[in-house]
Amino acid sequence: MEYMLMFCENEAELARSDNPAEAPAYWGAWNAYIGALVGSGIVRGGNGLQPPRSATTVRVIGGQRQIQDGPFADTREHLGGSCTLRQRRWHRGAARHAAPAGRTGGLMS
Repeated sequence: MEYMLMFCENEAELARSDNPAEAPAYWGAWNAYIGALVGSGIVRGGNGLQPPRSATTVRVIGGQRQIQDGPFADTREHLGGSCTLRQRRWHRGAARHAAPAGRTGGLMS
């Protein structure tokens, strides 16, 4: 069976990635986490996404397409990337796939 992990972060957590004092710990934790997943042999693919500030929103309202620069999501968390895993049963490995060390917020589902 294949499962997809989706990595969502709130603004405060995402800001750590650009903060010179916090970025090494932030990226170190993510690299260790993804490295462990890949090392386990269950990863089938994955991609990180650009931060929300680089987003473009396309909406269709009244049959007209509207394009706006910037994120306009109705949420406080942003999808940062995903990873597809293959394993027999999710509940047996769910604890092993807990979020990387050092995270202070966000969601992984």
